[in-house]
Amino acid sequence: MPLEIERKFLVAYVPPDDEWPVPFEDVSIIQHYLQDIKPGESERVRRSQVGSNPPKFFLTRKKYVSPGVCQEDEELITEQEFEIFSLSKKSNKIHKVRRVFDWGGLTWELDQFIQPGGIMLMEVELSGMEEEVALPPFIQIHSEVTADNRYSNSEISKNGIP
Repeated sequence: MPLEIERKFLVAYVPPDDEWPVPFEDVSIIQHYLQDIKPGESERVRRSQVGSNPPKFFLTRKKYVSPGVCQEDEELITEQEFEIFSLSKKSNKIHKVRRVFDWGGLTWELDQFIQPGGIMLMEVELSGMEEEVALPPFIQIHSEVTADNRYSNSEISKNGIP
């Protein structure tokens, strides 16, 4: 399984769309986290759609390694497989809109949660945890939550917003 290394931030404020200073792409994401997984492991199915393009569907398995580091295995699945997974097993759902943009030579993902609502999280994938990042100055950060498991998507799907 390849490693996913990322830092995550709780966001306090973002500018309105018409004041957004860099190009971006918004992606509608619905994820179902499947139950009956070992502690430190998660399995999810995802529906991801950019604008009016046809949606794509994925099955992802993650295994916690250390704060900000997971082993991740992801594969494309069909819409029918997505529906079967999300309906046949007891699952916890989240719905969010992800804004993807480049800043400081890195690709950032800003997630605004719709279900459950009331939170924005931003993350960036890195080549290593020691890699320096320049936070986008147009986004107001409340705090870094990389090491706080309550802000993982799987935990939010089970327990709601921390």
